[in-house]
This record gives sequence, C-alpha cells and structure tokens, in this order.
Amino acid sequence: MATLLVGAGCSSKTDVLFVGAWLAPEGGDAPTFDGGGLFDSVCTPAVEVQNMDPTGGGKVFTDDVPDPVAVAHELTHSICSILFRKTPEVPVISKITIVIVPLIGISADILVSTATVRLNSSYLQTFASSHTASETTYEIDGLLVYTMSLFYQDLAAPAGVVQGVADFVRYRAGYWTESARSPGGNWDDGFQTTAFFFDYVDKQSPSFVYRLNQAIGTGYSVDLFVTLTGKDVITLWNEYQATF
Repeated sequence: MATLLVGAGCSSKTDVLFVGAWLAPEGGDAPTFDGGGLFDSVCTPAVEVQNMDPTGGGKVFTDDVPDPVAVAHELTHSICSILFRKTPEVPVISKITIVIVPLIGISADILVSTATVRLNSSYLQTFASSHTASETTYEIDGLLVYTMSLFYQDLAAPAGVVQGVADFVRYRAGYWTESARSPGGNWDDGFQTTAFFFDYVDKQSPSFVYRLNQAIGTGYSVDLFVTLTGKDVITLWNEYQATF
C-alpha cells in the first residue's frame, strides 16, 4: 500500500492520502447549496458507516450527524455539480465507507482504492468540546466534502494542486468561510491557500477548476494555467495577492 504525506507529490496510484492537520478552522452556518439534481443518478453511492469509537468522538458524530447517508449524498451531489458539467465525466463510485476511528495528528484521511474516509474521532471530540453542535456539524460536513471530493477528482497532479481543488470544492459547497482566506504563502501550498487562489482564478476565467480537473487526466503541467487562462501561474498569483 502506497502512502502519501501531505505536501508530497501524488498520482492516481496513491492509496492513502493524509488530509488535514490537527487544527481546523472555525465553524459556520450550514450552506444552502443546490446542485439541481443533474448528477444525482451518478453521484449517489451506497454509504456504509463504521463507528469504531462509539463512546468517544464517535458519539459526537452520531449525535451531530444523525443521518450520515443523507448527508453524504447531499455532499456528493454538490461535489459532482462543482467538478463536472456532464454526467459521463463522473467516475463510477459505487460505495463510500465512512469510518470514525482514533487517528494520530490529523483530522481525517482517505483510502483511495476502497473509497474509504476515516474521520479522527479524537479530533471530533476535541473540536466538539470547544464548539457548538451546529459548528461541529459544519466541521464534520466540511471534512466529508473535502475527503469525498478526492474520490471524484483526478489525482494525477502535485499534492498542492489536488488539495487546492478539494478545498475549492469545500468552499464552493459552502463549508469554508471568508475568514479562512488570507494573503501570503505560495500558490501551490495546498489546502485553503491554493483553494482561495483557485477561486480567484475561477472568477477571472469561469470554469477554470472544472477545466483544470479535466485536463489533469491527460497530463498535468503548470503550463495548463497559460492554456486555460492565457496567463502564467505566477502572474495570476501576484494579481491575486494584490487583492488583499
């Protein structure tokens, strides 16, 4: 089994992706994202939940997400509506497994080959101890939309790009607040830094992230930024930094 640490390069053959650091952002209100139903038929996988910590963080999950199957389907519909334009573009994912289990040092990870999300029950318990129930639900849903997005994305790109697309999906689905946006860093740092940069580029060149994800499947290169927007990535990054 290949293991990929955050920040390393990744490819479609990676089996384990470590998703997040221990610390996470503030919670917020649940979004009202509506995918319109176009992708429901191809983005409604079977969902299995395995709770390995029912009296700890697993109880936080069951208390705050009483119908995880419905939540997972709402999120997969949103993911597909953000990443795709036509149903034949969607990869076939027949089942997603959500496991709530103690992990060390991360909020979640995924097993690509089996479409398995693992949520860190210790993290959920810690988060819930200092946040309201609605904030905790918002955080759990945000972790799920990020991790499940990775099952639908093309992963054959550097880690920062893959993470950026997944966090872009999380933001567009309504599970990041604007307070998470900040200046500085590098465009390919991944996570929120890259996600909000991609959001900026997507607004300048509509459907940029959709076209980027599609293009990754035929071979990633940083030159894709020029191809898709007419500008190189450093020019775009400097323009984005100038907006702060």
